[in-house]
Amino acid sequence: MKFKHILFGVLLVLSVMLMKDVSAVTLDNIPLELNNINKNSNQSETDRFIFELTPENVENPMPEDTENGVYRLVVTKDGTYSLCSIDFDEPGVYKYYVRQVEGDNPRCKYDDTEYTLIISVENSLDYTTLETYITITTGDMEEKCKTLYFENDLSAKLQGDIELPNTSDIGVYGLIVIAVISTFGIIKIQRKMCK
Repeated sequence: MKFKHILFGVLLVLSVMLMKDVSAVTLDNIPLELNNINKNSNQSETDRFIFELTPENVENPMPEDTENGVYRLVVTKDGTYSLCSIDFDEPGVYKYYVRQVEGDNPRCKYDDTEYTLIISVENSLDYTTLETYITITTGDMEEKCKTLYFENDLSAKLQGDIELPNTSDIGVYGLIVIAVISTFGIIKIQRKMCK
């Protein structure tokens, strides 16, 4: 008889927990950082940097502005951004891939890193809300990252570009030129004096 009461109590608690309406959760802070190095004059005002979020499974929840199963974030300068907002209404593990699309600035070497974004959605202890946990990895899933970090190099040379010497080398070249000119000047002055 005691066993029936315990079983009934457990079933009652479970049924109450399952009947509760679990609130959905919105994940809106997926950090993305873009750093454009060696900018000089190679960054154009029209440069656009495009980042794509692609789900591993087409059933994964996606941001509102998703087109053809791919979400794109477009930015025009370096800085720190939030990639997107995703609403989750069921517990589970959701896997996504994030990469930068190569742009059209021929002087830019775009970062080709591909990140794996694993979002774990779990019930809270009281089963009233969902909680999210983010894991960002790159490479062979061994290197964990705190942010989606992309670094573009805007110092690429085009065919036909003239490469100027390094400014520290100009001093050495200048001294050599001055030494040669001085030597010829001294020789010319000595010849005039000898006449």
